[in-house]
Amino acid sequence: MPRITLIVTAALVTLALAAPMATAMPTHGGVGTAAAAQQDLRGADARDAGAKPAEPVPGLPTWPVNPEPITQAPVETTPMAGDDDTSPLAYIVPGIALGLVLAAGLGYAVRTSGRARRARISA
Repeated sequence: MPRITLIVTAALVTLALAAPMATAMPTHGGVGTAAAAQQDLRGADARDAGAKPAEPVPGLPTWPVNPEPITQAPVETTPMAGDDDTSPLAYIVPGIALGLVLAAGLGYAVRTSGRARRARISA
């Protein structure tokens, strides 16, 4: 295999492995790490016969003792300031450019390797 093909293949493998890692979500302070509760497979009548009150799982939300209705949030009448966020094109255009460069390199490698094989066969 020509050296350029190995380099392009290694770059594509690296990108394929790095993309899922870049979108991975971090854990949120251990919420949801408690062991799952055992499922009770008995019928409804059997469960009611000797049921004890369920204990709340730590970390999960519970209902308040004295719930109050939620009021509507006040609407702000001040105009919104302009966002200082960058345009999504700042991320999209370099990605497209890199993809085109990789495609051109792969095409060049395939085209060049084909010529070398034909030259050896005919010689």
